[in-house]
Amino acid sequence: MTSAIYLDYQATTPMDSRALEAMLPFLRQDFGNPHSTQHQFGQKAQLAVEAARGKIARLIGADSREIVFTSGATESNNLAIMGAARFRARMGDGVKRVLVFAFEHKCVLESALSLKEEGFEVEILPVTSEGFANLDALREALKKPTSLVSLMAANNEIGTIQPIEASVHVAASSTRCLCRRSDRGSVGRSLSSSETASSRCWRKAPHLPVLEHGPRSLTCMRAGGWQTHEAQGT
Repeated sequence: MTSAIYLDYQATTPMDSRALEAMLPFLRQDFGNPHSTQHQFGQKAQLAVEAARGKIARLIGADSREIVFTSGATESNNLAIMGAARFRARMGDGVKRVLVFAFEHKCVLESALSLKEEGFEVEILPVTSEGFANLDALREALKKPTSLVSLMAANNEIGTIQPIEASVHVAASSTRCLCRRSDRGSVGRSLSSSETASSRCWRKAPHLPVLEHGPRSLTCMRAGGWQTHEAQGT
């Protein structure tokens, strides 16, 4: 009988042996709660968490205070999309319109549809036949005031690397809105596209939040660094 071949690495992967080696001490002897800093076990765990937070921040050109660990990509997406849209509606100009692309992860689409139930206008934009974000559709949709645009950096099913910088430029020249990017599955990997490596791409567009799988779906997100894109003269 032939052994099965696993081809779904964009969904999840075996743990890298280096990550396993780094984690094992905290699964065995150094198992303290990092929030229980009244004793040395908690203090040691807290130091390890903050060291990891700093490494992630340096990877994407962020401040370590902006990095928030969550239980998974779904939680990070919910926090980023729903939190940003609600904040913008409450604290900004009252615009309640969100744009997402049709090939986004289900949790992104569900977050957007949940906002629709709160009175937001949600438009799901098409993609090209090659699996890339349709920038013409984005440009047309942004003719109406928009509060949030969401786009994944790399599609987790077909592997296409999305034109993040071009999308940001479209948003910047069209309307006043927030831009959000999901980097699940692409951070720290060399991308053979015009976007170059993800870390360099981050430094070019540091206002976009990130999320990425860690050991068994542990995820982090960048909770700061949002930047509003506004057309000249508005």
